[in-house]
Amino acid sequence: LTTLLVGCGGSGSEDEGPPAHVENPTTEVELTTIHLTQRAVERIGIEVGSVENRAITRRRQLGGELMVQPGSGALVTAPSAAIILAPLDGDPPAAGSYVARGQPLLRLVVLPGGGDLARVQEEATAAEARVENARAKARRAQELLREGVGSEAEHEDAQTELASAEAAWDAARARLELLQTGTVSADVADLSPITLQAPESGFVHGVTFAVGQTVSAGAPLMEIAKHNPLWVRVPVYVGDVANVDRAEPATVVLPGDPPGTPGREASPIEGPPTADPTTASADLFFRMDNSDDRFRPGQRVSVSIALQSQAEQLSVPWAAVLHDVYGGTWVYESLGEHAYARRRVEVLDVVGGMAVLGRGPAPGTPVVVVGAAELYSTEFGISH
Repeated sequence: LTTLLVGCGGSGSEDEGPPAHVENPTTEVELTTIHLTQRAVERIGIEVGSVENRAITRRRQLGGELMVQPGSGALVTAPSAAIILAPLDGDPPAAGSYVARGQPLLRLVVLPGGGDLARVQEEATAAEARVENARAKARRAQELLREGVGSEAEHEDAQTELASAEAAWDAARARLELLQTGTVSADVADLSPITLQAPESGFVHGVTFAVGQTVSAGAPLMEIAKHNPLWVRVPVYVGDVANVDRAEPATVVLPGDPPGTPGREASPIEGPPTADPTTASADLFFRMDNSDDRFRPGQRVSVSIALQSQAEQLSVPWAAVLHDVYGGTWVYESLGEHAYARRRVEVLDVVGGMAVLGRGPAPGTPVVVVGAAELYSTEFGISH
């Protein structure tokens, strides 16, 4: 400070001395010492711990998102162009409902010709032409039989061929009507619906159909996904990714859980190398058991991840640390004989009830663990 003032002082004479001086300077080492009586110590219940050098696994609390494990979902699609009907025993399963493997999901009336109207119209026209030809042959066979030229067998064959052609024409007209109207009537009852069953057990996601709707071949109808296990996606700042200990499990807690909730363990896994340039984050993935269905895909959660172990660092019980009105952090050193002095500390992290210090008293220094707040109020004259 003196050097700075001299530098700004211009052409002052050396005989004038320094431009400023401080009388009775006080350093933090010489802060007020508090002396208590034995009775006061017992009434406050002061307990003393110590500053230690400890290797503490630090953790970082981040936000995460639950997601279905890739590959665990089964997509149900229409095998061909068809009209959707409800299953025989009720309505199709709604989104969010649970279905068991083999459970009927819906029925499909398969559209003829793959839903190609022009093709079915052509088939119906050809069937009508065959009927006209069969009728002409039947009339000719009947005339020949009446004139005694034809045989009874030829007449019966012509009648059989006519009946077959008319049946084919009726079916072709029914298929044509089905395509033209998009509805299922009694005339097409012979087009037996097929039943689609659940390929896997799980929860229904993304229903994309309605009963009575006409769908094309390969159209997605619904997705069935397993909710156990779930994946946890955790975006981590790219500058911190290298510091994450990928051998340690994470702890997942719901935002609404009360403090002290143990959470659920999630094992680290290798996931897709995804990242978000707008937030400068990269995604880490964990696998979590969800056999009780407490968690749901898409849910936001709080995730505690472990950082890589570092060299031993100063640490002190978190209960020993107190804060002043300016945000400074302090502990009270025990000087012996019921004497205590305040010492500044710099808290880097809090892990498992221990405060990791960037700077503070030397290892082995005794500090007050219980009663620090009472000493603080005593020092500033706001106690009893």
